[in-house]
Amino acid sequence: MYLRRQQRLEEEYADLEYQIRCLMLQPEINKTDSDKAREEELITRLVEVVERRNEIVECLEMDRIREAEEDDSINNQLTLYTLKREDLTAKMKDDLKQKKKKKDKKFKLRGSKKTDADKDVDESECSTVTIMKEKKKKKFSIF
Repeated sequence: MYLRRQQRLEEEYADLEYQIRCLMLQPEINKTDSDKAREEELITRLVEVVERRNEIVECLEMDRIREAEEDDSINNQLTLYTLKREDLTAKMKDDLKQKKKKKDKKFKLRGSKKTDADKDVDESECSTVTIMKEKKKKKFSIF
């Protein structure tokens, strides 16, 4: 929108400037009062066009500054979000590692106790059962 308006004002500026130059090329002796009034009117319109173009440039500059500030703000927010997320991710990874270590330790401790306990029970049961069987066989073999 600003660009279209600025382009239209530039065209109007060029047209006004051309008309003023044409009037100024005439010698002062040949100029009528209407030519002089027309020249003044064209100069006034030319100043108005320049002021409007200046307003557009100021608006564009304000928009550019506002957008730059918004970009900075968004970048800051994204940076903070990324840092927080990385911190949380690192904490979660550390927590998972610690939990895994604890589980591994518990599993090793439990596993070793169960295996030893099972072996002890199995060996003792096996040895007593085999001894009893051997005694029975001996008894039967005696008879």
